[in-house]
Amino acid sequence: MKKLLLLCLIMVTFNISPRPNSHRTLQQQYNTGHFVLNLTNNNFITFIGASSRLMNRADEIIAAQNDAARRVAQFYEISGQVEHFHSHGSGLFDFDDNFFINIDNNEADYSHFVNLLTFNAETNVFHFNRGTIVYFQYDTQHAPINFASSVNRSGRPFWVERSNFTIEGYRIAVGFARNREWLRDTITRASEAAMAKLLMEVATDIETSVTELSNNTLNSITLRSFGTLHGFRIIELWIDPANGSVYVLAIAKIN
Repeated sequence: MKKLLLLCLIMVTFNISPRPNSHRTLQQQYNTGHFVLNLTNNNFITFIGASSRLMNRADEIIAAQNDAARRVAQFYEISGQVEHFHSHGSGLFDFDDNFFINIDNNEADYSHFVNLLTFNAETNVFHFNRGTIVYFQYDTQHAPINFASSVNRSGRPFWVERSNFTIEGYRIAVGFARNREWLRDTITRASEAAMAKLLMEVATDIETSVTELSNNTLNSITLRSFGTLHGFRIIELWIDPANGSVYVLAIAKIN
């Protein structure tokens, strides 16, 4: 009893919550905004699929399945170009930092993965007012990932703000996207942001251009990176309850 009280006191003192329960229902994960996909059951790995609100809920599941199938295609290989734009001027708010990602992979041929995805309609589907989220299982040889997540008392995962951790055998990146009309689109944009970071990290060809306007009022830098990723997938996702922004923790294999 004394040891239990001491453990609780330590957790309160350092504002840390225990690792999220991997067996929480999808609705419970939606309620907290923290989705844990880092689960390996035998050879199966989990891919999240999302759909915007449609006339028929059954059609939303089909749309979510197509969304997840695209992620499976990306899991095998992503080749692409990332253009990272950064500009700043003399004004306090005169700056911009954005990216454009052009993916050249087998995403166009994702259809054959659709029928290979399975899900439990009772536990792995959650309908909400703006659409549907589904956890799909995909059968593939994949070793478990040695990663233990934790959240603070407000439910915010530690990896949202910390980057000083590693996952053996993988590169890691946190992707961020501001809230859009549809959660599906916000997740996609956050996933692309993580892709862009990883592609720039493994870039085999980088081009840089610098533009300066008169009186040094505007400096603009464009980085063009070309690279290939294998094993890219989202292992955790967090929706900020304050503003609906999405953060994803993504990984890709170290070749």
